[in-house]
Amino acid sequence: STQMTYSDVQMSRKDLKIVSSEMFMNDFREIMLEFNKEKDNFKVLVGNLWALANPGMENAFVSTAIGGNTPSFSEGAAIPDSLKELNDLKSLFTILKNSEAPLRSIITNVEQQNKLFEGIPRLWPLEGAGYITFNFGPQIHPIFGYWYIHSGLDLVYAYGANILATASGKVLRVFYDSGYGNHVLIGHKYGFSTLYAHLDSVFVQKGQEIKAGEIIGTLGSSGLVTGAHLHYEVRLGNQEVDPQSFIIKPETEAAQYSK
Repeated sequence: STQMTYSDVQMSRKDLKIVSSEMFMNDFREIMLEFNKEKDNFKVLVGNLWALANPGMENAFVSTAIGGNTPSFSEGAAIPDSLKELNDLKSLFTILKNSEAPLRSIITNVEQQNKLFEGIPRLWPLEGAGYITFNFGPQIHPIFGYWYIHSGLDLVYAYGANILATASGKVLRVFYDSGYGNHVLIGHKYGFSTLYAHLDSVFVQKGQEIKAGEIIGTLGSSGLVTGAHLHYEVRLGNQEVDPQSFIIKPETEAAQYSK
């Protein structure tokens, strides 16, 4: 019978280690490919949820990248330790995979909720930023000097800045008069309407359907004004109400909204 020498045994152990390493690497590459796909899917879902929950701040979402080096197996490398890491990776993959369905369900619920809110004027009406110079309520008229009820907010930003529809709806009026100057009135759900006055340019027309966040004109100084600004009103039925009761102000930009 053929007897194995000590050298043969050593060679067999080395061959076995190479085979084990190759099997591990194949398994590792396969799970890494699946993990990266799942990680990207999860990142997209989280980004979508962030955008839905933070209207107007879609570009503020920053994800944290994860990664690392592919393990190498030099002489004496400990495969058992690497196998543990592989199992940990498989466990994380399973967690991500199992989180997808609940996350998609949450996104669907938020999307449905947002559809209900589309008709409520909750967006900031100036693209970029801007700030409030004149609040809603009792004020001294800046031109005539008497007390009166200011029916909206006066907002200041760069001349020609884009004016955004604060809710989805339909344009009810595009008009010019000596007080409001160029102005747009948009009707929304639930009895709401919004008015945007003293515009420089108007990009919409009566009867046009408008989506929340759509550009409707530019900031100007038409009508009775002391300087360029947007006069913005929210009405519920025939009653003017304080727009700040509805506006969402992203925390990262809150300081820019009121002075």
